[in-house]
Amino acid sequence: MESQPANSAEYTEPSAEELGRLRHTLWEAVWSTAERIAAVKPGEIEPPEQVWQTVTMKWRDMPGANLAALRVLREVAAEVESMASETAHRAGRRGATYPQLGTAWGVTRQAARSRWPKAVQAPAVKGERAEVQLFGGRATVSHLPDEGGWWWIGTGADEVSAEAEQTYDSQAEAAAAAGAFLAAHQIQS
Repeated sequence: MESQPANSAEYTEPSAEELGRLRHTLWEAVWSTAERIAAVKPGEIEPPEQVWQTVTMKWRDMPGANLAALRVLREVAAEVESMASETAHRAGRRGATYPQLGTAWGVTRQAARSRWPKAVQAPAVKGERAEVQLFGGRATVSHLPDEGGWWWIGTGADEVSAEAEQTYDSQAEAAAAAGAFLAAHQIQS
């Protein structure tokens, strides 16, 4: 039975069978590339038929082949990270929120915001707001009900602008973070 992820009606969770097919396809690609770059003769590497645990002893006894596979996996990890970033930013441009991105990636909204800063356009303020004027700069602290917390955006006395990379649990926390930003961007005499 497929479960519906929290905060999204846009997709369902992949089944164990679908994940198994993905894993098998990924391993086939990794071992195929490893065979081409390994310092062993072509044909000596036998890709696993099922999953990693069923790899033949011949394969385990070939450190060069496994090192080649590990090198390929490093590239796969970097490409997956790049593809995830591109996809998160595209989703954000099309209206996804950080809570939705976090749910899809299996992390908190704060972790999603930290992983993909600026993926989601600054939300429209629907809740309470307060102005903070310190050290010659100005910031607005706002409650964002859709994001589940408090957020700030501001410009320091040195004309540097920034926004919170996360939401905060309270107005005081967001104001303190905004104040720290304004203090760091004051003009020294």
